[in-house]
Amino acid sequence: MLTPIDLGGTFMFADSGTVIPVTEARDKLTELIATTKQGRFPVIGRYREPGAVLVAPDLVRLLPQLLSTMAGETGKFVAEGRRKDSDRTVYQLGDPWPFVAIALWMNGHQALFAQFASDTLATIQSKDVANGIPRMTIAEFLDALPMTLGGDMPEAERLAAIELLRQCLPSMNAAR
Repeated sequence: MLTPIDLGGTFMFADSGTVIPVTEARDKLTELIATTKQGRFPVIGRYREPGAVLVAPDLVRLLPQLLSTMAGETGKFVAEGRRKDSDRTVYQLGDPWPFVAIALWMNGHQALFAQFASDTLATIQSKDVANGIPRMTIAEFLDALPMTLGGDMPEAERLAAIELLRQCLPSMNAAR
């Protein structure tokens, strides 16, 4: 029977309903990997605290496409608001963008975080051009991030994430 395991607001399923201890997982790693091909998500951790979830490679390969789609949808939403009132300052990108961005950053996926932000900005800019309004600048996008990332991200991490984007967004797409 599959039992949900709470991973901090996200639920995954473990066969036993418990977190598999790291020492036990080492001995069963081949078997646990095989279960991912059967639609299972073995949860591994220490002291009953989830630390990692094994996921089939095909699902992992979907992540960039899912992030790109979410970035596109967020970009369309923000651009629609700008179309209705082009003088309006964008203070926030809207849910669920910040939750995904924070999860990427806080779990060490800075490159995916930067690509996610870049794809979002590219969609906003593309829609702005189609709507006949000035394209959102990188500075305007970065100005929206403090409130977007808000209190769910420690300040030092938020500042580091914004600084990374300040440095890399211009080179990610020279047309911006």
